[in-house]
Amino acid sequence: MDRRYLMINIILFALLLFASISSISAVSYSVDSSCDSDYIQNLINNDSLNITELHFSNVSGSVFDGIVLDIYKSIVFTCDDGVVLKGKRSFAYAFNVLSDDVTVVGFNFVDYFTGVIADNVNNLSIVNNTFNVSIDGVVIGYSRSVNILDNVFNGGYNSNYGVNVNRCEYVNIVGNYLNNTTLSVYVSESNNINVSDNNLINTSVYGVGFQTVNDSIISNNSLENNSNYCISINNGDNVNIEDNSIKNTKSDGIYVYSSNNIKIKNNTVENNEGYGGLILSSNNIIIEENSIKNNGAEGFHLDSSKRANIKNNAIENNSGTGISASNSDSLNITRNTLKKNKNGIKVTYSTDSKVEHNVISENKEVGLHLVKIEKCAINNNTVHNDVIGMYINLINSSSLYRNVLKNNSEAGIYLFNSESLTCAENSVINNNVGLYGDNLTNVNITNNYLQNNKKGGIYLLLAYNNMISNNNVSNNDLHGFVIEQGIGNTITRNFFYNNKGNGIDVYGDNNKINYNIISSSGFYGIVIDGSKSNKVSYNNISNVYYGINVYSENNHITKNNIKKCHIGVYLHKGKNTVLNNTISSNSKYLGNSYGVYANGNNNKILNNKFSTNTTGIKIKGDKNTLSNNQISSKKEGISVEGHNNKIKSNKITSKSNGLKLIGNKNKITSNKFKSKLNSIILNGNNNSISKNRASNNKNYGIQSFGNKNTITQNTVNKNKNHGIKVNGDRNKVKYNTARSCGEHGMKISGDRNIVYYNKLGKKMSKRICVYGYKNKVKKNKA
Repeated sequence: MDRRYLMINIILFALLLFASISSISAVSYSVDSSCDSDYIQNLINNDSLNITELHFSNVSGSVFDGIVLDIYKSIVFTCDDGVVLKGKRSFAYAFNVLSDDVTVVGFNFVDYFTGVIADNVNNLSIVNNTFNVSIDGVVIGYSRSVNILDNVFNGGYNSNYGVNVNRCEYVNIVGNYLNNTTLSVYVSESNNINVSDNNLINTSVYGVGFQTVNDSIISNNSLENNSNYCISINNGDNVNIEDNSIKNTKSDGIYVYSSNNIKIKNNTVENNEGYGGLILSSNNIIIEENSIKNNGAEGFHLDSSKRANIKNNAIENNSGTGISASNSDSLNITRNTLKKNKNGIKVTYSTDSKVEHNVISENKEVGLHLVKIEKCAINNNTVHNDVIGMYINLINSSSLYRNVLKNNSEAGIYLFNSESLTCAENSVINNNVGLYGDNLTNVNITNNYLQNNKKGGIYLLLAYNNMISNNNVSNNDLHGFVIEQGIGNTITRNFFYNNKGNGIDVYGDNNKINYNIISSSGFYGIVIDGSKSNKVSYNNISNVYYGINVYSENNHITKNNIKKCHIGVYLHKGKNTVLNNTISSNSKYLGNSYGVYANGNNNKILNNKFSTNTTGIKIKGDKNTLSNNQISSKKEGISVEGHNNKIKSNKITSKSNGLKLIGNKNKITSNKFKSKLNSIILNGNNNSISKNRASNNKNYGIQSFGNKNTITQNTVNKNKNHGIKVNGDRNKVKYNTARSCGEHGMKISGDRNIVYYNKLGKKMSKRICVYGYKNKVKKNKA
């Protein structure tokens, strides 16, 4: 049962009990204004009269001067309408109640220090009186079952308390009007207090002040135009503050300090100059279904508190943050609506808290601001049309799930200096930046939807060992994903579509980029820059300018599927490995296009499959290895400019030249060519061309320009021009097979060349043509 109704039932029972007693032995007296205070006191003290009701009549005038009564008996005091008990400011009180079962009804107390004082009594009722006194209206101490009902308290000269209750229990302060007092209702060291349905206005300190009060309720009061706290609870336990209207105060609406089990529900707190509610060093707090609007500081602020449940509040247009909490643990902030505040929610230095299902919008700075947080759940919030959606700094072992962040003018999510955090299933739409992270470790960013953000989807700086997986990053105006100074991160199974910059941009070492789908980016699919030892594998990349663009060394690019790009893989530096990739349909852009374009040394391009409308592989550099690739191209299969490169065991089908090489000391070994024009064109010195199959070309099988090249053990049959054409000196052409060619098996132009042991076909006229001096041609045969 609600404590308020329990207290009212107790009141009714007490009054009925008193009425039944009175009906048995009731003795009523009436006094008028001609009776002085001593006369009335003697009537009360006369045991033989046994007075149970004393009525003040206005028959001879309504003003009773100088009445000061000490009441030692159970009496009901009543009066006619308009009766005034008029004291002097030197008079301490009108009634001093020292007995149980006393009732005071209907008086107007004027010019006393205190109207009614009671000490150590039971069943006291003060009903429908008016107090125009100098200091205190009613002062009650050490008493039980007290009812202060429907009175009017008007503060005057040096006014202090309207109602002052100390060390009492079961006190009802209900339906009173209190105006212009220092403290309208002040209760200390008491239990089971009910302060309800009162109007408290123009108070200079507290409207309602509880000091060490337990098991009590403050409900349905109207507090307005007060100068300090409207409701103050200090060192209380199990106090309910419900259904109150608190407006136009120069300070805070509700203040709670060092208290436990406080419930603040369904209050309207508006237009106050300070906090809507200020909770300090308190535990087990419920704040729910309140309307907190237009206050000069925070809507609600908690500090150094634990186990607060803040839910279903409407908090709007406050000059400070809607809900703020610092140094407080085990908070549950849920299903609140926060709009047009400075910040929506701000929590600092908190552990084991939840911020869930809140709707936060149109705040001047940050929708949800969290700093130094551990083991917290930030889930299912909707944050829109703020400057920054979420600003999170120093958050550890926590989760951000299923939040919606949209239309924020600066960023959807800012994450700083955090670790062991899961950011999952969030929708980040139409912000300036989608998600920006700085100094993150072991953060799991997964299954998020980031779309239509103006400066990109995800941007991470100083990121270590994070997992970025299964995100949909689409239609952003800049890059889909950027990571700078990132080490040991995994970027996997994400979908990047139609971002106007790059799909993935990585500046860092030892990152894994795999199983992503990247399509229709404005620039590049994946960029690796200033990095080493990154592994890029199993990605599907299409309709971008460069599929994978690498500006650094020692990266591994394996088993990717790349199509419809200008360049499939672009290596700007050396020592990279391109292995087992499938690169096809490089025809999106005009001009020369390539499956792989490598500028640098010591790159390895191995076991890839190329089906392109342009050049398969373009190399500018030294000591590169191209091995076991399958190339089908409409232009050159492989184009190499450099020295000491190894081109081995590739299978090349080309509608132009199979291999075009410019450089020295290169090794071309065991390749298979099926080209429309030439299989191999070489321009350089000291190169080795061996064990290649270069037949059925429209022009030459092998064409060499240079000196000291070795051409050996190649098969170059049925080429429409020469099988092997050599221009240069001191070349060695040995053990080749060049049969059934349209012109000659071989044509040698130069000096001191050695042509030995070649198989050149049956027709002498088609075998060999040699121009030059001191060439050695011998032991060649059909």
